[in-house]
Amino acid sequence: MQSEWCYFTDVLSSDQCTDIITYCKTLELKQATMGVTGTRIDSTRKSRVAMLNKSAFTAELFDLIWVAANNANKQWLGNINITKLDELQFAEYSSEYNGEYKPHADVFWLNDSVDYHRKLTVIIQLSNPNDYLGGDFELYDVTYGLPKQEIRQQGTLLIFPSLFKHAVLPVTSGIRYSLTAWIDGPKWQ
Repeated sequence: MQSEWCYFTDVLSSDQCTDIITYCKTLELKQATMGVTGTRIDSTRKSRVAMLNKSAFTAELFDLIWVAANNANKQWLGNINITKLDELQFAEYSSEYNGEYKPHADVFWLNDSVDYHRKLTVIIQLSNPNDYLGGDFELYDVTYGLPKQEIRQQGTLLIFPSLFKHAVLPVTSGIRYSLTAWIDGPKWQ
């Protein structure tokens, strides 16, 4: 592994981010849950989400994420065994309900599947950083800290192994929107 994370700026334009937000706000946003069982734990996660499958609207986005994840994986992340991308999660973190997601990892260690475990997490920043306060993304137990102002920029894509703990700090004003994808692969060995 050459790096524990990597990011790419300007992967999506401001107009593309706005189009995604507008489209996703037409979907039914539900209170986010956690884990394989889909448990709601408001003391840990306060956000509203909608899941996106591959469709005519999202096909290019799925392709963009898949290519970026594969390139990052080969060049920086140690060539982790990845095999598929099934869905995207649109997330809203609003100051109206103190939106946040406390430290957690995205791997479901209790997942019984030998074929599919979350291997890479991909996050795309959809909001203009001037539209909200707080809501910084944190990545823990890594050698080098994230460049917070750069990854906060609209259209930036961040990739890291799903086993690293991370968090979204409380949004204190406005709304932060993001997209998350999980790249799966065979069970961690």
